[in-house]
Amino acid sequence: MIIKIARDFTITPGGRFREHGKFSAEEFRDDILMPAMDIHDVVTIDLDGTYGFAITFLDEVFSYLLNYYSKDLLRKKLKFISNETPTYINEIKNIMFPGEEV
Repeated sequence: MIIKIARDFTITPGGRFREHGKFSAEEFRDDILMPAMDIHDVVTIDLDGTYGFAITFLDEVFSYLLNYYSKDLLRKKLKFISNETPTYINEIKNIMFPGEEV
């Protein structure tokens, strides 16, 4: 399954929590990403087409996953596309796998 954030969520990702307004990291994670991860063997997240991501958005989405999924499962289950800003992929991997070479 491919989740294209710009198509399936928004082109303007917001803050960390729902209380910070529309299109929060919490909303994306809880309403889109985790349900997809529970159904599909592999989920590819396409980060292109947005106006960018705050580090707090990325941190909230991807560090939180470690509460529910093992690092090994996350490595197998999550794939990323970012042709526009490939550094987002490294930032996400550093969030999920701190101290490991990405």
